[in-house]
Amino acid sequence: MIDAMQSACYVGLIALMAASNFVLVPVPVQLIGSATSIIYIGATLSLKLKHHREASGEKNEEVMKAEDAYMFPLLGSGVLFGLYMLFKLFDKDLVNLLLTSYFALVGAYSLTEAFSPLVARLLFRGGSRTYRRALKIPFYGEYALELSQAWVLTFAFAAGFAYAWFQTKHYLLNNVFGVSLSIKGIESLSLGSFKVGAILLCGLFFYDIFWVFGTDVMVTVATSFDAPIKLIFPRAFATATEKAKYSILGLGDIVIPGIFIALLLRYDAHRAGPALLYLVPACLGSALATAFARGEFKELLAYSEEEEEEDAAKKDAKKEEDPPTPASEEAKKAK
Repeated sequence: MIDAMQSACYVGLIALMAASNFVLVPVPVQLIGSATSIIYIGATLSLKLKHHREASGEKNEEVMKAEDAYMFPLLGSGVLFGLYMLFKLFDKDLVNLLLTSYFALVGAYSLTEAFSPLVARLLFRGGSRTYRRALKIPFYGEYALELSQAWVLTFAFAAGFAYAWFQTKHYLLNNVFGVSLSIKGIESLSLGSFKVGAILLCGLFFYDIFWVFGTDVMVTVATSFDAPIKLIFPRAFATATEKAKYSILGLGDIVIPGIFIALLLRYDAHRAGPALLYLVPACLGSALATAFARGEFKELLAYSEEEEEEDAAKKDAKKEEDPPTPASEEAKKAK
C-alpha cells in the first residue's frame, strides 16, 4: 500500500511539474500538491530507512539532539546573513557560479537517492543487483559502498539533468532538484524526540518572523540565489510586453515540517494502534449514511433476524416433541 501511494505521489509530482510548463496551473494547487507529495514520499522513505537500520543493526548518527535544535536557528541565521553579505560585497555572478557548481553535484546525488527507488520498482521488478565494497577513506574511516543497478542508471540521468540545469537555470529543472533535495532531507534528517521537534519548530518560528518581516535579508537571498533552494511556480506566462511571473516556496518550508511529520509517522508505526477505533466508526458510519441516503434508515434500524431464528427453533422443538410413528416410517419406505 505504501509503495503504491509512493508511486502515485511520484507520478503526481512529475505530472504537475510537466503540466505547469504548458498550462497555467493555479499556484495553490501547485504549492499544496507538491509539498504534500514531497512530505509523504520523504516520510515513508524515512520509515523504511528506520526499519532497514533496525534489521542491519546500523546506528543512526544523524539524530538531532536538544542542543542541536537550540543552535539550529542561530546557525541558520549565520549562514543566511553570510550569503546576504556575499551578494552585497562580491560579484553576484561569481558567487552564483561557485554555489551553483556545488549544488549541481549535490543535486545530482540527491536526485539519484530520491528517484532510484521508483526506477527500481518500475524497471527492476525482479530486484536489481547491488555492488558492495568496503572502502577506507583517510580521516573518515571505513565506508560501506553500495551501488545498485537502479542507482547507477538513475545517476546517469541525474548527471544529465545537473548539466542541463547548470547551463539553462530553467525553473522546471530547478524544481526537479528542489524536490529531490527535499525528499532526501526528510528521509535522512531525524528528530530525536517530540521535544526536540517542538524546540526546533518554536525556534524557527521566531527565526522566520525576524528575517522575513524584520529585514530584507531572506527575500534578497531567495531572489538572488540561483541554486535549487526553492520551488518555483509560474503564475503568469511571458507575453510580448511582460516577463513571466513566478511564486516561490523555500525548501525549508517543506523540509522542516516534513521531518516533524516523519517523526510522527515513525512513532505511529512504533506504537500499536487500536484498529477498532477506526473500524467501528467506519462500519457504523458508512452503513447508517448509506441507509439514510437511500431512504432506508428506519427499515435498517427495524430489521431483525431474531424472529426467524425463534421460528426455526420452535419448529425444531416441535419435531422433537412429536417423534415419527412406525406407520409413518412404513409409509415413507413404501414411497
